[in-house]
Amino acid sequence: MKLKILYDHQTFLEQVYGGISRYYYELITKISQRNNFYVEHSILYSNNEYLRNDERFNIEAFYSINNFLNEKYFFGKNRLFNLFKKFKLVRDHSLEMEKFVKDRLLSGEIDIFHPTYYNPYYLEWAIKSNTPIVITVYDLIHEKFSDYFPNVNRFLERKKICIESANKVIAISENTKRDLVDYYKLPEIKIEVIHLASSLNQIKNEKILREDFSDSILFVGNRSIYKNFQFFIKSIIPLFKEFPNLNIIVAGGGNISSSETKLLKESQIEDKIFFKSFHNDSELISLYRSCRLFVFPSIYEGFGIPIIESMQNGCPVVCSNTSSFLEVAGDAAFYFNPMEAESIFESVREVYKNYNLRQELIKKGFSRSQKFTWLSTIDQTLKCYKDLINSI
Repeated sequence: MKLKILYDHQTFLEQVYGGISRYYYELITKISQRNNFYVEHSILYSNNEYLRNDERFNIEAFYSINNFLNEKYFFGKNRLFNLFKKFKLVRDHSLEMEKFVKDRLLSGEIDIFHPTYYNPYYLEWAIKSNTPIVITVYDLIHEKFSDYFPNVNRFLERKKICIESANKVIAISENTKRDLVDYYKLPEIKIEVIHLASSLNQIKNEKILREDFSDSILFVGNRSIYKNFQFFIKSIIPLFKEFPNLNIIVAGGGNISSSETKLLKESQIEDKIFFKSFHNDSELISLYRSCRLFVFPSIYEGFGIPIIESMQNGCPVVCSNTSSFLEVAGDAAFYFNPMEAESIFESVREVYKNYNLRQELIKKGFSRSQKFTWLSTIDQTLKCYKDLINSI
Protein backbone atom coordinates (compact mmCIF):
# COMPACT_ATOMS: atom_id res chain seq x y z
CA MET A 1 0.00 0.00 0.00
CA LYS A 2 1.44 3.36 -1.03
CA LEU A 3 1.99 6.20 1.44
CA LYS A 4 0.06 9.23 0.20
CA ILE A 5 1.73 12.62 0.73
CA LEU A 6 0.07 15.97 0.05
CA TYR A 7 2.10 19.14 -0.48
CA ASP A 8 0.41 22.50 -0.76
CA HIS A 9 1.00 25.51 -3.00
CA GLN A 10 2.15 28.28 -0.65
CA THR A 11 5.82 28.69 -1.52
CA PHE A 12 5.13 28.36 -5.26
CA LEU A 13 3.03 31.52 -5.10
CA GLU A 14 5.71 33.50 -3.31
CA GLN A 15 8.81 32.42 -5.23
CA VAL A 16 9.44 32.60 -8.94
CA TYR A 17 12.97 31.32 -8.37
CA GLY A 18 14.67 30.43 -5.10
CA GLY A 19 15.86 27.91 -2.56
CA ILE A 20 12.60 27.07 -0.78
CA SER A 21 10.58 26.42 -3.94
CA ARG A 22 13.52 24.44 -5.35
CA TYR A 23 13.52 22.27 -2.22
CA TYR A 24 9.84 21.38 -2.60
CA TYR A 25 10.17 20.96 -6.35
CA GLU A 26 12.86 18.35 -5.71
CA LEU A 27 10.78 16.63 -3.03
CA ILE A 28 7.66 16.45 -5.20
CA THR A 29 9.36 15.28 -8.39
CA LYS A 30 11.78 12.80 -6.83
CA ILE A 31 9.39 11.23 -4.31
CA SER A 32 6.88 10.78 -7.14
CA GLN A 33 9.39 8.39 -8.72
CA ARG A 34 9.53 6.12 -5.66
CA ASN A 35 7.47 2.93 -5.82
CA ASN A 36 5.88 2.95 -2.39
CA PHE A 37 4.85 6.61 -2.29
CA TYR A 38 2.14 8.61 -3.98
CA VAL A 39 2.47 12.40 -4.17
CA GLU A 40 -0.32 14.93 -4.59
CA HIS A 41 -0.08 18.71 -4.60
CA SER A 42 -2.42 21.68 -4.74
CA ILE A 43 -0.31 23.71 -7.18
CA LEU A 44 -2.93 24.56 -9.80
CA TYR A 45 -1.58 28.05 -10.52
CA SER A 46 1.95 29.37 -10.25
CA ASN A 47 4.53 31.59 -11.94
CA ASN A 48 7.40 29.55 -10.54
CA GLU A 49 10.16 28.91 -13.07
CA TYR A 50 10.86 25.32 -12.00
CA LEU A 51 7.24 24.30 -12.53
CA ARG A 52 6.70 26.25 -15.75
CA ASN A 53 9.69 24.53 -17.33
CA ASP A 54 8.53 21.04 -16.30
CA GLU A 55 5.81 19.41 -18.40
CA ARG A 56 4.90 17.14 -15.47
CA PHE A 57 3.16 20.14 -13.88
CA ASN A 58 -0.02 21.10 -15.68
CA ILE A 59 -0.37 24.58 -14.20
CA GLU A 60 -1.75 27.94 -15.26
CA ALA A 61 -0.27 31.36 -14.48
CA PHE A 62 -1.06 32.60 -10.98
CA TYR A 63 -3.07 35.83 -10.99
CA SER A 64 -2.27 37.99 -7.97
CA ILE A 65 -1.88 41.55 -6.77
CA ASN A 66 1.56 41.60 -8.40
CA ASN A 67 0.24 41.22 -11.95
CA PHE A 68 -3.21 42.75 -11.46
CA LEU A 69 -3.82 45.32 -14.25
CA ASN A 70 -0.06 45.83 -14.56
CA GLU A 71 3.09 44.82 -12.68
CA LYS A 72 3.61 48.24 -11.13
CA TYR A 73 2.22 49.21 -7.74
CA PHE A 74 -0.15 52.17 -7.47
CA PHE A 75 -2.02 53.67 -4.53
CA GLY A 76 -5.16 51.65 -3.76
CA LYS A 77 -4.13 48.68 -5.91
CA ASN A 78 -4.52 46.18 -3.07
CA ARG A 79 -8.00 47.44 -2.16
CA LEU A 80 -9.08 47.42 -5.80
CA PHE A 81 -7.80 43.89 -6.31
CA ASN A 82 -9.69 42.65 -3.22
CA LEU A 83 -12.88 44.31 -4.50
CA PHE A 84 -12.46 42.57 -7.84
CA LYS A 85 -12.11 39.25 -6.03
CA LYS A 86 -15.08 39.96 -3.77
CA PHE A 87 -17.37 40.57 -6.73
CA LYS A 88 -15.78 37.69 -8.66
CA LEU A 89 -14.47 39.92 -11.40
CA VAL A 90 -11.18 38.04 -11.14
CA ARG A 91 -10.69 34.42 -10.13
CA ASP A 92 -9.37 33.85 -6.63
CA HIS A 93 -6.66 31.33 -7.41
CA SER A 94 -5.53 31.04 -3.78
CA LEU A 95 -9.04 30.15 -2.67
CA GLU A 96 -9.32 27.48 -5.35
CA MET A 97 -6.10 25.83 -4.22
CA GLU A 98 -7.06 26.01 -0.56
CA LYS A 99 -10.32 24.26 -1.45
CA PHE A 100 -8.31 21.52 -3.13
CA VAL A 101 -6.35 21.02 0.10
CA LYS A 102 -9.57 21.01 2.12
CA ASP A 103 -11.19 18.37 -0.09
CA ARG A 104 -8.13 16.10 -0.06
CA LEU A 105 -7.61 16.35 3.70
CA LEU A 106 -11.28 15.75 4.52
CA SER A 107 -11.34 12.76 2.17
CA GLY A 108 -9.35 10.86 4.79
CA GLU A 109 -7.06 9.48 2.07
CA ILE A 110 -3.93 11.52 2.86
CA ASP A 111 -1.32 9.90 5.12
CA ILE A 112 1.03 12.92 5.48
CA PHE A 113 0.37 16.61 4.86
CA HIS A 114 3.45 18.77 4.29
CA PRO A 115 2.56 22.48 3.90
CA THR A 116 5.24 24.49 2.13
CA TYR A 117 5.10 27.67 4.20
CA TYR A 118 3.59 29.20 7.32
CA ASN A 119 -0.06 30.02 6.61
CA PRO A 120 -2.13 27.73 8.88
CA TYR A 121 -5.30 27.95 6.71
CA TYR A 122 -5.38 24.12 6.66
CA LEU A 123 -5.30 23.47 10.39
CA GLU A 124 -9.02 22.88 11.02
CA TRP A 125 -9.23 20.33 8.19
CA ALA A 126 -6.06 18.50 9.21
CA ILE A 127 -7.26 18.21 12.80
CA LYS A 128 -10.73 17.08 11.73
CA SER A 129 -9.30 14.38 9.44
CA ASN A 130 -6.56 13.46 11.94
CA THR A 131 -3.92 13.90 9.23
CA PRO A 132 -0.32 14.07 10.51
CA ILE A 133 1.45 17.33 9.65
CA VAL A 134 5.14 17.73 8.83
CA ILE A 135 6.54 21.22 8.41
CA THR A 136 10.01 22.33 7.37
CA VAL A 137 11.63 25.31 9.09
CA TYR A 138 14.42 26.90 7.09
CA ASP A 139 15.64 29.57 9.49
CA LEU A 140 14.57 31.98 12.20
CA ILE A 141 15.53 35.14 10.36
CA HIS A 142 12.24 36.90 11.07
CA GLU A 143 12.53 36.09 14.77
CA LYS A 144 16.17 37.16 15.07
CA PHE A 145 15.92 40.27 12.88
CA SER A 146 12.31 41.31 13.42
CA ASP A 147 13.24 45.01 13.33
CA TYR A 148 14.20 44.62 9.67
CA PHE A 149 10.77 43.31 8.64
CA PRO A 150 7.74 45.64 8.73
CA ASN A 151 4.46 44.16 10.02
CA VAL A 152 6.23 40.95 11.01
CA ASN A 153 4.06 40.13 14.02
CA ARG A 154 1.22 38.59 12.01
CA PHE A 155 3.69 36.44 10.11
CA LEU A 156 5.33 35.23 13.32
CA GLU A 157 1.96 34.42 14.88
CA ARG A 158 1.10 32.20 11.93
CA LYS A 159 4.53 30.59 11.88
CA LYS A 160 4.25 29.76 15.59
CA ILE A 161 0.87 28.12 15.05
CA CYS A 162 2.26 26.02 12.18
CA ILE A 163 5.31 24.90 14.14
CA GLU A 164 3.46 24.06 17.34
CA SER A 165 0.64 22.21 15.57
CA ALA A 166 2.96 20.05 13.45
CA ASN A 167 3.54 16.45 14.45
CA LYS A 168 7.12 16.65 13.17
CA VAL A 169 9.38 19.59 12.35
CA ILE A 170 12.17 19.25 9.80
CA ALA A 171 15.08 21.66 10.37
CA ILE A 172 17.46 22.17 7.46
CA SER A 173 20.51 22.42 9.72
CA GLU A 174 21.65 21.74 13.27
CA ASN A 175 21.84 25.50 13.65
CA THR A 176 18.14 25.87 12.80
CA LYS A 177 17.34 23.06 15.23
CA ARG A 178 19.16 24.88 18.05
CA ASP A 179 17.26 28.06 17.21
CA LEU A 180 13.94 26.19 17.29
CA VAL A 181 14.73 24.79 20.72
CA ASP A 182 15.82 28.21 22.00
CA TYR A 183 12.98 30.30 20.56
CA TYR A 184 10.04 27.91 20.53
CA LYS A 185 11.08 25.56 23.35
CA LEU A 186 10.39 22.57 21.11
CA PRO A 187 11.46 19.19 22.46
CA GLU A 188 14.42 17.94 20.45
CA ILE A 189 12.66 14.65 19.74
CA LYS A 190 10.09 16.55 17.67
CA ILE A 191 12.78 17.96 15.34
CA GLU A 192 14.50 16.10 12.51
CA VAL A 193 17.60 17.65 10.93
CA ILE A 194 17.71 17.05 7.17
CA HIS A 195 20.21 19.01 5.11
CA LEU A 196 19.43 20.49 1.72
CA ALA A 197 21.40 20.06 -1.51
CA SER A 198 22.11 21.86 -4.76
CA SER A 199 20.44 21.12 -8.09
CA LEU A 200 23.07 22.74 -10.28
CA ASN A 201 24.99 19.49 -10.77
CA GLN A 202 21.98 18.15 -12.67
CA ILE A 203 22.63 20.49 -15.61
CA LYS A 204 24.51 19.03 -18.56
CA ASN A 205 27.89 20.65 -19.18
CA GLU A 206 27.26 21.28 -22.87
CA LYS A 207 24.65 23.89 -21.89
CA ILE A 208 27.14 25.97 -19.91
CA LEU A 209 28.82 29.00 -21.46
CA ARG A 210 31.89 30.28 -19.64
CA GLU A 211 32.55 34.04 -19.48
CA ASP A 212 35.77 35.84 -18.59
CA PHE A 213 35.20 37.04 -15.04
CA SER A 214 38.51 35.70 -13.79
CA ASP A 215 39.27 38.98 -11.96
CA SER A 216 35.79 39.17 -10.41
CA ILE A 217 34.26 38.34 -7.05
CA LEU A 218 30.76 36.83 -7.16
CA PHE A 219 27.86 37.72 -4.84
CA VAL A 220 24.62 35.74 -5.30
CA GLY A 221 21.07 36.38 -4.07
CA ASN A 222 19.12 39.04 -2.27
CA ARG A 223 20.80 41.93 -0.50
CA SER A 224 18.51 42.62 2.45
CA ILE A 225 20.10 43.98 5.60
CA TYR A 226 21.07 40.69 7.28
CA LYS A 227 22.75 39.62 4.02
CA ASN A 228 25.37 42.25 4.87
CA PHE A 229 26.03 43.29 1.25
CA GLN A 230 26.71 46.99 1.81
CA PHE A 231 29.00 46.37 4.78
CA PHE A 232 30.89 43.86 2.66
CA ILE A 233 31.36 46.43 -0.11
CA LYS A 234 32.56 49.07 2.36
CA SER A 235 35.00 46.57 3.86
CA ILE A 236 36.76 45.73 0.61
CA ILE A 237 36.98 49.21 -0.97
CA PRO A 238 40.81 49.33 -0.53
CA LEU A 239 41.07 46.22 -2.71
CA PHE A 240 39.96 48.15 -5.79
CA LYS A 241 43.09 50.29 -5.57
CA GLU A 242 45.38 47.33 -4.94
CA PHE A 243 43.82 45.28 -7.74
CA PRO A 244 42.70 47.66 -10.53
CA ASN A 245 41.05 44.86 -12.54
CA LEU A 246 38.87 43.72 -9.64
CA ASN A 247 35.11 43.75 -10.26
CA ILE A 248 32.12 42.54 -8.25
CA ILE A 249 29.45 40.52 -10.03
CA VAL A 250 26.12 40.75 -8.19
CA ALA A 251 23.83 37.98 -9.44
CA GLY A 252 20.10 38.15 -8.81
CA GLY A 253 18.55 39.91 -5.85
CA GLY A 254 16.58 42.50 -7.82
CA ASN A 255 17.35 46.00 -8.95
CA ILE A 256 19.92 48.21 -7.27
CA SER A 257 18.46 50.25 -4.42
CA SER A 258 18.88 53.98 -3.82
CA SER A 259 21.11 53.35 -0.78
CA GLU A 260 23.31 51.00 -2.83
CA THR A 261 23.56 53.56 -5.61
CA LYS A 262 24.58 56.20 -3.09
CA LEU A 263 27.23 53.92 -1.56
CA LEU A 264 28.80 53.04 -4.91
CA LYS A 265 28.79 56.66 -6.05
CA GLU A 266 30.31 58.00 -2.84
CA SER A 267 32.95 55.24 -2.94
CA GLN A 268 33.64 55.97 -6.62
CA ILE A 269 33.28 52.34 -7.61
CA GLU A 270 30.14 52.50 -9.78
CA ASP A 271 32.09 51.10 -12.72
CA LYS A 272 33.36 48.18 -10.62
CA ILE A 273 30.00 46.65 -9.61
CA PHE A 274 27.95 44.78 -12.21
CA PHE A 275 24.39 43.76 -11.44
CA LYS A 276 23.44 40.72 -13.51
CA SER A 277 20.18 38.83 -13.59
CA PHE A 278 20.09 35.13 -14.39
CA HIS A 279 17.13 33.38 -15.92
CA ASN A 280 18.00 29.73 -15.46
CA ASP A 281 20.41 27.38 -13.71
CA SER A 282 22.82 27.29 -16.67
CA GLU A 283 23.41 31.03 -16.43
CA LEU A 284 24.03 30.80 -12.69
CA ILE A 285 26.49 27.93 -13.16
CA SER A 286 28.33 30.01 -15.75
CA LEU A 287 28.84 32.76 -13.18
CA TYR A 288 30.18 30.37 -10.54
CA ARG A 289 32.59 28.82 -13.04
CA SER A 290 33.73 32.15 -14.44
CA CYS A 291 34.49 34.17 -11.28
CA ARG A 292 37.66 34.03 -9.21
CA LEU A 293 35.85 33.49 -5.91
CA PHE A 294 32.42 33.53 -4.29
CA VAL A 295 31.73 35.58 -1.17
CA PHE A 296 28.85 35.00 1.27
CA PRO A 297 28.98 37.72 3.98
CA SER A 298 25.52 37.09 5.46
CA ILE A 299 25.11 37.51 9.20
CA TYR A 300 22.72 34.57 9.44
CA GLU A 301 21.57 31.67 7.23
CA GLY A 302 19.49 28.60 7.94
CA PHE A 303 21.61 26.59 5.51
CA GLY A 304 23.18 28.41 2.56
CA ILE A 305 22.63 26.53 -0.70
CA PRO A 306 24.88 28.97 -2.65
CA ILE A 307 27.84 27.57 -0.71
CA ILE A 308 27.15 24.08 -2.12
CA GLU A 309 26.50 25.52 -5.58
CA SER A 310 29.81 27.36 -5.56
CA MET A 311 31.78 24.33 -4.36
CA GLN A 312 30.16 22.09 -6.95
CA ASN A 313 31.26 24.43 -9.71
CA GLY A 314 34.85 25.02 -8.69
CA CYS A 315 34.48 28.50 -7.26
CA PRO A 316 36.44 29.08 -4.00
CA VAL A 317 34.19 30.04 -1.08
CA VAL A 318 34.93 32.93 1.29
CA CYS A 319 32.15 33.30 3.85
CA SER A 320 30.99 34.27 7.33
CA ASN A 321 31.89 32.19 10.37
CA THR A 322 28.39 32.45 11.88
CA SER A 323 25.15 30.39 12.08
CA SER A 324 25.15 27.39 9.71
CA PHE A 325 28.19 28.29 7.56
CA LEU A 326 30.74 26.06 9.29
CA GLU A 327 28.23 23.20 9.40
CA VAL A 328 27.76 23.39 5.62
CA ALA A 329 31.19 24.41 4.33
CA GLY A 330 33.42 22.60 6.85
CA ASP A 331 37.09 23.02 5.97
CA ALA A 332 36.27 23.88 2.34
CA ALA A 333 35.85 27.63 2.89
CA PHE A 334 37.94 30.58 4.06
CA TYR A 335 36.12 32.34 6.91
CA PHE A 336 35.73 35.85 8.27
CA ASN A 337 33.80 37.64 11.00
CA PRO A 338 30.94 39.35 9.10
CA MET A 339 30.74 42.10 11.74
CA GLU A 340 34.38 43.16 11.38
CA ALA A 341 35.47 45.08 8.28
CA GLU A 342 39.13 44.19 8.72
CA SER A 343 38.33 40.48 8.95
CA ILE A 344 36.31 40.62 5.71
CA PHE A 345 39.01 42.61 3.95
CA GLU A 346 41.89 40.36 5.00
CA SER A 347 40.08 37.12 4.15
CA VAL A 348 38.84 38.24 0.75
CA ARG A 349 42.25 39.73 -0.10
CA GLU A 350 44.08 36.54 0.88
CA VAL A 351 41.96 34.27 -1.29
CA TYR A 352 41.81 36.75 -4.17
CA LYS A 353 45.60 37.03 -4.49
CA ASN A 354 46.62 33.50 -3.49
CA TYR A 355 46.34 31.06 -6.41
CA ASN A 356 47.49 28.02 -4.44
CA LEU A 357 44.96 28.71 -1.68
CA ARG A 358 42.19 28.97 -4.25
CA GLN A 359 43.18 25.63 -5.77
CA GLU A 360 43.15 24.03 -2.31
CA LEU A 361 39.68 25.43 -1.59
CA ILE A 362 38.42 24.24 -4.96
CA LYS A 363 39.66 20.70 -4.29
CA LYS A 364 38.17 20.61 -0.81
CA GLY A 365 34.96 22.18 -2.12
CA PHE A 366 34.38 19.45 -4.68
CA SER A 367 34.81 16.82 -1.97
CA ARG A 368 32.65 18.63 0.58
CA SER A 369 29.78 19.27 -1.85
CA GLN A 370 29.38 15.53 -2.44
CA LYS A 371 28.13 15.15 1.13
CA PHE A 372 24.95 17.06 0.20
CA THR A 373 22.72 15.32 -2.34
CA TRP A 374 19.00 15.33 -3.05
CA LEU A 375 19.10 11.53 -2.87
CA SER A 376 20.15 11.77 0.76
CA THR A 377 17.59 14.52 1.45
CA ILE A 378 14.78 12.45 -0.06
CA ASP A 379 15.79 9.24 1.75
CA GLN A 380 15.89 11.01 5.11
CA THR A 381 12.59 12.80 4.46
CA LEU A 382 10.79 9.58 3.56
CA LYS A 383 12.20 7.92 6.67
CA CYS A 384 10.86 10.86 8.70
CA TYR A 385 7.41 10.36 7.16
CA LYS A 386 7.39 6.60 7.80
CA ASP A 387 8.67 6.95 11.37
CA LEU A 388 5.94 9.48 12.08
CA ILE A 389 3.23 7.17 10.71
CA ASN A 390 4.58 4.26 12.74
CA SER A 391 4.64 6.32 15.94
CA ILE A 392 0.99 7.32 15.79
